[in-house]
Amino acid sequence: MHKLRLTVLVGLSVSSLIGIELFLQIAFFLKRGEPLFRRPLLSVFSIREYTEWVPDERVVTLKKDYGATLGGVGRRWHFSSDSDRFRRIPGAAKNEKGAAIVFLGDSVPFGYGLDDGESVPAQFWSLIKSRGDSRKVINAAIPSYSLLQAVTRLAVEIIPRVAIDTVILQVYDPASQFAALGKAWRPQANWATNSQSWASPWALLAFDFGLKYSALYQAGLRASFKISQMGTHSPRIDPDAVQYFRDVNVGTLRKLHDLIQQKQGHLLLVSTNPPALLMNSDVVRQSELMAAIRSLNNTLKEFAEEHNGVRFVDMSAHFEQLPDPLGLFIDECCHLSPRGSLAQAEFLFESMW
Repeated sequence: MHKLRLTVLVGLSVSSLIGIELFLQIAFFLKRGEPLFRRPLLSVFSIREYTEWVPDERVVTLKKDYGATLGGVGRRWHFSSDSDRFRRIPGAAKNEKGAAIVFLGDSVPFGYGLDDGESVPAQFWSLIKSRGDSRKVINAAIPSYSLLQAVTRLAVEIIPRVAIDTVILQVYDPASQFAALGKAWRPQANWATNSQSWASPWALLAFDFGLKYSALYQAGLRASFKISQMGTHSPRIDPDAVQYFRDVNVGTLRKLHDLIQQKQGHLLLVSTNPPALLMNSDVVRQSELMAAIRSLNNTLKEFAEEHNGVRFVDMSAHFEQLPDPLGLFIDECCHLSPRGSLAQAEFLFESMW
């Protein structure tokens, strides 16, 4: 009798979960006009198949001469790297003459979810070539890279062998790590090393094997994300923590500036775009994450104002002025759609020296 009751209870529980899953799948379809498997809401970042470990503060770098058709944002997209571990720009010859405009940062300038030719650097390359500009463009961004990782990559992989005209930097970290860790944040924290992240290897494995297509899972993840951003003040992000965050990042930016000055180049600091999920949220202005993003963007802006050869580009403000700003993204994080990528490339081109 006990086993029968247990079996019935398990059966009812499973049936209930299946029923809720079906209901949420239908609700998603009615709201979005497309099934969930075509566009998962949220994604997780860590070590990817096209990256490999390195024994320094980069933690990972791109594999060389690698190509694959990938997913993860509700669309298939093609990625390829060259022998220098940079993402390829279709049409650009490797032996192009002239100094380089180097895009440095994370998954946004990298073009996560976009084909090689749809990334911001690729669209930017097309713009400058259409105007007869002789400079070449390098996509040296890597998904999930933090500020420290990006600067280290510039020092190790680019400065020794590339003539630089301009470095264009855009990163989401350290803001997201600072929002999660607060006073415990250190510049070495990133998506690959932060042990406090919920994204354990098992979670990543389950996610990549299809959990991202579960409406029930996505609803729970979305609710958890929103709840974590609620509240007008976080004890983790107090004035002392913000000052420490600013001072450390200014030190990293000085290192970046010094490296570029060695090449007599310029630096363009691009604001971090808030996740699309927060742009469409009632708690956007009060969230911990937005407080961290504002702190990072203020640091970038102040650094640009205080140093020669550095300019700050407020991409967030520009995006908010465009029609249908949510259409600039392909997910509810921060990854750009082809339209968003082109809009960013055009604005950066207009902002150049």
